[in-house]
Amino acid sequence: MAQAKAAVAALTETQRRDLTIVGITLDPENDTPERLTDMAVGQKIGAPMWNLVTGEPAKVERVLDLLSVERQRDPETGVIDHSNLFILVDREGRVAYRLTLGKQQQLWLISALQVLLAEPAR
Repeated sequence: MAQAKAAVAALTETQRRDLTIVGITLDPENDTPERLTDMAVGQKIGAPMWNLVTGEPAKVERVLDLLSVERQRDPETGVIDHSNLFILVDREGRVAYRLTLGKQQQLWLISALQVLLAEPAR
């Protein structure tokens, strides 16, 4: 979340107005809308830019599978080990970039967001 927030902060106000971020839970069985609302409040993020989503577990798991998000729950602790992944979607709804965490990746994230936000709206 910190890396995403830093990337958003690097954008201009005009760019931020045109940005929508969707964070999909990796734990739909436990992450209720109320829990995600509490997380958003704690992170000082909110709609319309930031959207934390959950849903019926089977549907959420299918979306995560379609996006190739690796994850595995430790059967002893219940902790979900997962890839840290930013998936950027263009204005046509196509996956344009897949980035992970790191200093260099954060610079790429900012650049990728700027490229996508410069696309003409349809």
